[in-house]
Amino acid sequence: MSRQGAAPASSARFQDQATHEFRDESGTFSYEFSNVYGPPEQERRGSVCALDEDRSYWSIVGRVDEMGEELPPRRLVSYADARKAYRGRLSFAQFASEMYMRPRLPKFL
Repeated sequence: MSRQGAAPASSARFQDQATHEFRDESGTFSYEFSNVYGPPEQERRGSVCALDEDRSYWSIVGRVDEMGEELPPRRLVSYADARKAYRGRLSFAQFASEMYMRPRLPKFL
């Protein structure tokens, strides 16, 4: 379910944008939600990047190493992975909701 390493937007064609974050109960790290946008497509009104819901993800951020340096996210769960875990019964609106995901994220990450 969770992945190690690079975010789903790690390809140069995709871009991620963090939209919200909250601290865990211990206060030692945060959970952050990021929308992922696909490569730009030309439309009448100009270049547009569409939201890629399946690649959008929650990650753990704000962890600190022994030297006091912030570590990059090591674990994340994409909407595609979470939807599989819920056997297709998880909407993107639920996944993107801090209120809905707050009690569920620890089992994913």
